[in-house]
Amino acid sequence: MPATKDGGWVLDDRGVDYPIYGLQCMRCKHLRDERPKDSIGSRCAAFARIPREILEGKHDHTLPFPGDGGIRFEPIQ
Repeated sequence: MPATKDGGWVLDDRGVDYPIYGLQCMRCKHLRDERPKDSIGSRCAAFARIPREILEGKHDHTLPFPGDGGIRFEPIQ
């Protein structure tokens, strides 16, 4: 990592790959085809930024998740 002029360090995360859409999200009627300003993740009716646990398939969003406001996965008809 490169050092800054004040002796601190700069985190270079350009090589970090963040998922854009989770498999469950891609089949959900609540997914919005837009990204947050920093292009990390995606949006849906339940979240301004879909949590990584859902995007990575670590949480089944047919079950409650903190902050979802009661909006959960519903398949596209």
